Amino acid sequence: MSGLDDRRVNRAVGLAGPLVGYTALALLVFLPAWRDPLHTVIGYSGDAQQTIWFLSWTPWAISHGVNPFLTSQLNSPDGVNLMWDSWAPLLGLMLWPVTVTGGPILAYNVLITGGIALSAWCAYLAIRRYVAGGAAVVGGLAYGFGPFLMNQAHGHAKVTFAVLPPLLFMIFDEICVRQRRSPRVLGTVLGIALGAQVFVLEEGVVLGGIAAAVGVVALALLHGGRFAARRRYVLRAGSWSVAVFVLMVIGPLAVQLLGPGRVHGTVPGADTYVTDPVSLVVPTQLQWFSWGSLSADAQTFGGNPVETGSYLGIPLLVLLVVTTVLWWRRPIVAWSAVTGAALTVVSLGPHLHFYGSLTRLPLPYGLIQALSHVGSALPGRLFVY
Repeated sequence: MSGLDDRRVNRAVGLAGPLVGYTALALLVFLPAWRDPLHTVIGYSGDAQQTIWFLSWTPWAISHGVNPFLTSQLNSPDGVNLMWDSWAPLLGLMLWPVTVTGGPILAYNVLITGGIALSAWCAYLAIRRYVAGGAAVVGGLAYGFGPFLMNQAHGHAKVTFAVLPPLLFMIFDEICVRQRRSPRVLGTVLGIALGAQVFVLEEGVVLGGIAAAVGVVALALLHGGRFAARRRYVLRAGSWSVAVFVLMVIGPLAVQLLGPGRVHGTVPGADTYVTDPVSLVVPTQLQWFSWGSLSADAQTFGGNPVETGSYLGIPLLVLLVVTTVLWWRRPIVAWSAVTGAALTVVSLGPHLHFYGSLTRLPLPYGLIQALSHVGSALPGRLFVY
């Protein structure tokens, strides 16, 4: 029994230890705000105040019996359809106790700090499926505390709550590769994950769908015969996920697409908030290491400093290339390299931007931009994958 108990303790430490470490690190990174968390907001003002209002609105609307999807307290007297404003009701519900006891500014700071820590931890859980614990911890750090999420933490709390990409990776792995569980169970889990994302950041569902589609195509190209043999399982799981997803979101989406204050067509932005190839090797001034005036230029390569989070750096890029060449025969390495490269190209947007200048060279995201509503998703945020 002692051996079994020891294994359970080791497993618990292996799961909880990194989460505790990531949380402590996040508190340290955002220490200036945590010295006075009731009045000091992490990051910049602007979008943060909007999210703070949303965190207050959700518990207030529900406790007062008011329709939470529509409000006349913004844009009075016409009001606002909040499904078009990414009001993140799920996060508002999760943080309800913090909001009513410590105030919405504290809830916002908890959201940023916890979002970074949880995102890093979920990435750790995904990566440890393939590598040892120590390497997975480093991978979680690179994801949760890398330039993309740390830049977004300066103003976009809902983007910073980036638990879906690593969760989607694990579900994708189970459905398309391992296939050890019932497709009904995995499809239900996938549908719930995507449905929940609608109530965090609806754009994340579109980006997740793009990433999954690219991943499936890469899998089919690299392992066509084996993937074809597993296609029926994938389709069954996919059918269940669609059914569960629709049941979860049909009401809110009806309010969004058919209710008052709805938006027609595509919201502009897809040709502004993009990945600039130069930003892959030039950090912005939001990073601890920057290149002076060159980094100042890079601040707006993705539309604004918060959205410019695609910095990887020359050492990491070299490491990625070397790893791909040396271990190409390993399926996970080949698939990751092809999928990552393809998603980087898609994240460049409808037209190539180079050193902050828009060119006329068309790119694949132009096909997505042409889709009504779906084309409103910002391609630069796809870089989180």
